[in-house]
Amino acid sequence: ISELDWLTVDGWTIAGGSRLGTNRDQPGLQMGAVAYQMQKHNVQALMVVGGFEAFTAVLELGRNRTQYPAFCIPMVLVPATVSNNVPGTEFSLGADTAANVIVRSTDMIKQSASSNRRRVFVIEVQGGNCGFLAVTAGLSGGSTTVYTPEEGVDLTRLQRDIAHLRARYIKELGRSEGRVTLCNENASKIYSTEMIASIYEAESGGFYGARTSVLGHLQQGGTPSPLDRCRANTMAVDSVNWLQARCWDAMHIPNENNVRLPSDQLKRKYFPCVYTDAPQTAAVIGVVGSEVRFTPISDLVVHTDFARRVPRTIWWEASRQLIDILSGVGVDIENGGCVSEYKSCAVDLTADDLMRLYGQHGRLAKLS
Repeated sequence: ISELDWLTVDGWTIAGGSRLGTNRDQPGLQMGAVAYQMQKHNVQALMVVGGFEAFTAVLELGRNRTQYPAFCIPMVLVPATVSNNVPGTEFSLGADTAANVIVRSTDMIKQSASSNRRRVFVIEVQGGNCGFLAVTAGLSGGSTTVYTPEEGVDLTRLQRDIAHLRARYIKELGRSEGRVTLCNENASKIYSTEMIASIYEAESGGFYGARTSVLGHLQQGGTPSPLDRCRANTMAVDSVNWLQARCWDAMHIPNENNVRLPSDQLKRKYFPCVYTDAPQTAAVIGVVGSEVRFTPISDLVVHTDFARRVPRTIWWEASRQLIDILSGVGVDIENGGCVSEYKSCAVDLTADDLMRLYGQHGRLAKLS
């Protein structure tokens, strides 16, 4: 354990999470050793930065509070993973940066494909069992379609996409531009990126060729995007303030009725010991809608698919349908009409809604 001061962290903004390093180990059988080290170093609050492994680790520490009093301290998880698969938040730190890397790479690959006029690239992206990166980057980068673990890949889907590609290249003969398709690394256990590209080319009728590109760990590097930096600063400051408030509330005072504290002295000076086993003191900070919220990690268990390591709610699902509509899949461009279904996520706000959103923060005094 080493102390971080201002000079130590100066310049970390452009380094992302690389300075912190990674560790996928779980407390598990070393629970006693973890408790010993936390008690030895007098750890009275814990802020964990990480992805799904960090989520399960904090959950496990919270569940073992009864057996290990060292875990009876405020704990908060700051979600940080390119996969964006942490329950309790819509955005994890690093996901926006990875999406930007994919879009930039897609733009360059599409430019290369366009020079040939008749080429389709199947690009493999990361994300684990969560298709967030494929969908957001596909929508931003003009992908013809995307393959995600949520939908999977089957022959019917491939037939539809191949029929669409052939129809477009026949109609645009000599005027076509390169096209790209994004495929999540876990979209299918059978239809790999290479196999999808091979099927594309085998069924192309000679109208186009297919190639593959695996971006790999490019998506885990690079300079953090401005949006990730803003979210990181907001989450970090809010987490520290939250931990400080929970510590203040959880300071243990033995024989409180017999103790008289001077009015000009802080309680912390006399009783610095923090103890709390309340479920709400182990939480996940997250961006939900337009707000930053703290959600007790125990409340998120029912909303988590632990087998697939993803949240059960797919909030970005509507964006997936937009990709097909914008690329023309299921759209009769000549005669009009669209067979692709799209359910808008937009809502109409009333004056009362605005007062609830902004009035509580003192931003609006009155709406006429």
